[in-house]
Amino acid sequence: MTIRRKKKAVFFTIDALIGALIILTGVSLISNYHVSDKVVLNLNYLAEDMMIVFNTIRVGELNTTYINGLIASGEITHENNTILEQIGEFWSAEKESLAMNFTKNVTEGLIPVNFGYGIYFDGDRVYGRESPPKNFLVSAKKMMSGLQKKKPLKGYVSSAKATTVVKNTSFIVPFSQEGSGFDDWWWESGSVRIFKQFEMPEYSVIHNATFRIAVHAQQTNNDIMFNFNNGLCVFTRQDITLRLGTVAGDTGHYGYLNVNGCILNGTNNITFTNLENDGYNAHLHPGTLLEIEYELPEVIDYSYSETSKFSTRYYFDDIQSTRDGWYFPRSGAFQLLAFHVPNQATDLRVGVRIVGNSIRDYVQVGNCRSWSGGLYIARCFVDWDGNDRRNENSDFILFINNDQPVIIDGSPAANPAYTLTPAQTAPFLKNGTNTVIAYFNSYGDYSWGDALTRIYSDPMADPDGSSFVEVNYTLPPVSHYGQIEITQSKEFGGIDEVQKKVNFSFPSQAESIGDVFVNIAQQYSNNIRVRSEADTDPPTDTIFNSVAARDVPTKVFIPNSTLAISYLSNNFIDARDNGGNFILRESSVDYTFYVKSFVGYGNVFSTSEEAGTDALLRLNNTLGPFISLQSAEIGSNNVTDVPSMWGPAIIEVRAWH
Repeated sequence: MTIRRKKKAVFFTIDALIGALIILTGVSLISNYHVSDKVVLNLNYLAEDMMIVFNTIRVGELNTTYINGLIASGEITHENNTILEQIGEFWSAEKESLAMNFTKNVTEGLIPVNFGYGIYFDGDRVYGRESPPKNFLVSAKKMMSGLQKKKPLKGYVSSAKATTVVKNTSFIVPFSQEGSGFDDWWWESGSVRIFKQFEMPEYSVIHNATFRIAVHAQQTNNDIMFNFNNGLCVFTRQDITLRLGTVAGDTGHYGYLNVNGCILNGTNNITFTNLENDGYNAHLHPGTLLEIEYELPEVIDYSYSETSKFSTRYYFDDIQSTRDGWYFPRSGAFQLLAFHVPNQATDLRVGVRIVGNSIRDYVQVGNCRSWSGGLYIARCFVDWDGNDRRNENSDFILFINNDQPVIIDGSPAANPAYTLTPAQTAPFLKNGTNTVIAYFNSYGDYSWGDALTRIYSDPMADPDGSSFVEVNYTLPPVSHYGQIEITQSKEFGGIDEVQKKVNFSFPSQAESIGDVFVNIAQQYSNNIRVRSEADTDPPTDTIFNSVAARDVPTKVFIPNSTLAISYLSNNFIDARDNGGNFILRESSVDYTFYVKSFVGYGNVFSTSEEAGTDALLRLNNTLGPFISLQSAEIGSNNVTDVPSMWGPAIIEVRAWH
């Protein structure tokens, strides 16, 4: 074997010198210089010197028919490779036979037959001489960057990032408890009109829209109407798939409407009219909501930003309660509004504005049970056992997370506006779900208003003059760089129970958790407790307890601290009505998560086209079933000059005697 560059020749053994120039510079000292009683020392020299020489001599310096043939055939493409690099290139490309034959050709005839040896890459034996038996064995090891099994040393790698996508997600529009507060001893009818506005994203394509209704109304209330977008779709009671109360005369009902084709991109409105309940009050129960499943095109923003300031205005629905009848008909309006505060929130500032129209300044006169001219002398409110109710002279009552009123006004203006500053609300706020409950001319199940009682709200036409809660807070900086927001929903299922439970897992594609809510559905409602915990059945972390009359929101916020993002984890949520009412099987959890929209470099391929195809495949797997890739940006690199891309591999030379 000849070396093409000039080099001082050194010899293995006297016999091995004859007819060949030896490439192993230090190894030749072993057999003659060291005496037989130092076999282990000789083995050390042999292993270490083989490693040094194989990592020094270049393939292009060898001149044998075999190696020249590999160069000519293109199997060896870089003559500047060292012997170890060339063996490693064959090994990493899974060319086992070629690696073995190349190593054998280079080493056989140079190592005395009384020594055994083997060459290993990451524990894989590339070539070895099995004889003689292993009485003494030593090894020399070296790390080499750029080598890894199944990772070609040279070629192309690609990354990919989505630029436009279409995502499949969902959106919940909740109605919490709200209504007329109508009650009458003489079974006179009163009705309530509820008007809600909301926004849908432009360019959304709605696949399914379901309106779920939990209502407290008389079974014969056939005049009730549900009007979507000013007459685009109008439904009556007969159109509803309704589950009535289980007892004749029951007034708590639950049902649903398919409202596909009734929802618009941009501004929408829903109007309940003629909601009545003779002898009691007509109102909505938790579980009334609009669920929309839709797809939305999105252009991915890769500019880096951290969000820490949050500001949201939650608007009340517009409620108009009217009286009807001759004996003591009365109206009244109440509404619960829920908002949430994350556990990590600081600098919390919440302002409240409640606007009323046609509010009666009621003063109780005389005995409610006394007759005068064939009529009761006053429209006062009395509970079922005849005792005067709490706050009987208060025509406006406001609660915030408490059973004690924050505001009581017994002498309101006809069209009052009540405002609470952040300093005034601060003592009543908490992390998690917060509730604000407003009553005009009513409290609990009782009312005492005149012809009309209204909670005024028109967010689109009069945003600052409407009734709302404005929430501001600061969170630790969060960046969703290159991430796509997705919301999915899961029903509790099973049967209706006083205490019901659901569990869900985030998909493997989820990179981080967004907002999570449980949507409570009930035919009758008292007060509830909600608990949540990851991988604990039943969960033990209480996240919400009702504290006041009608304090049961449709949406209850689930703190991220009670959840686990791993797709192997089960997140358990249970809800219980402490008054013994059923939690309906249609209750659900909607959970938001973020999916990464890019992938880094993958395997090495011989062409940039192959690498790009691989990157797109990996990107689609990352996006999962929720997102359809429309366009992407592919980045390809030649990895020839990036030796640290793979590995390092552990190279080992073993020698024995």
